[in-house]
Amino acid sequence: MSQRLALPNRRNHVTQKVLISDQCTLYLSLHNAHQPTKIYLRQKGSDRSCELIGLFGVIVRLMSLALQQ
Repeated sequence: MSQRLALPNRRNHVTQKVLISDQCTLYLSLHNAHQPTKIYLRQKGSDRSCELIGLFGVIVRLMSLALQQ
């Protein structure tokens, strides 16, 4: 079993903003290794339920953890 990459508390990074169909904004955070290590998702719109926002939050969190392997 591989261990998760421990990210330092302070780090240099570049954040890339990606718009997805004017309803979601995806942020990819690139750190010193020039590879994505964090993903953030922001959603907007009245058609987004709490369950859908929570589901997307879990998916994005799992993707971030997978990138840190």
